Amino acid sequence: MWNTENNFKENILNIFKISDLHSQYKEDNTHEVEGSDSNYCFICYDQLDIVPKEQTKTCTYEKCDALYHMTCICEWLLNSGSTPMFEHLQGKCPQCEEDMLVALENFDLIKT
Repeated sequence: MWNTENNFKENILNIFKISDLHSQYKEDNTHEVEGSDSNYCFICYDQLDIVPKEQTKTCTYEKCDALYHMTCICEWLLNSGSTPMFEHLQGKCPQCEEDMLVALENFDLIKT
């Protein structure tokens, strides 16, 4: 059963009775994610605190502050029909549905 006192990862571990969730990211570039209580991507639910800060994107809407891996939000926006314009993707935040703008130069940082 979902416990509102636990974070997302703890709830998933308890519900599925597993001991750990494995990340697709290497843990050698740790940093603190500022501006949110969550350290998980709102799309893939993987940890954000183990990737470089420039590989993350925060929704700028003050009531949202959802955090994303750059790969996740770029893929989300591309698959939702966003057409790149002037090296940016524009679309709706998956969490709050407010307008969001992502520079594709940041996407290139993680594709190399």
